[in-house]
Amino acid sequence: MELKNINILALLYTLIFLYLSYLFIISDHRNNYSLYIVIYFAVNYILLNLGNFVYIFKYSNRMIKRVWKIVYPLFIINLVASIMLDRNYGEYARREIDFALYVFAILIIGFLFLPSFVMNYKLAYK
Repeated sequence: MELKNINILALLYTLIFLYLSYLFIISDHRNNYSLYIVIYFAVNYILLNLGNFVYIFKYSNRMIKRVWKIVYPLFIINLVASIMLDRNYGEYARREIDFALYVFAILIIGFLFLPSFVMNYKLAYK
């Protein structure tokens, strides 16, 4: 592994996303979600970030690809479940939020997660 071949922007994004993942988990805990749900989301974020680092450092083999082909769809399911859970039971669930603002928030979340999804997709299927 040569450090000069590392994509610095991807590494910077992954470090920021790692911190945001921590904040997301803390937010889930503060929203009084079940401990099982918080642990499920935490494991999912750990795997998502692990996949980012594996992709960035180009450490991939057949076994990782096979596991990631199973794990990758769970990332998408987790994001959808998280959005639905926050919408129905989160901190702002009981407040009237304009539909356009809600769609805008989902788009922002989608753009935030997109690089991680792309890296993990490439790790699994390329």
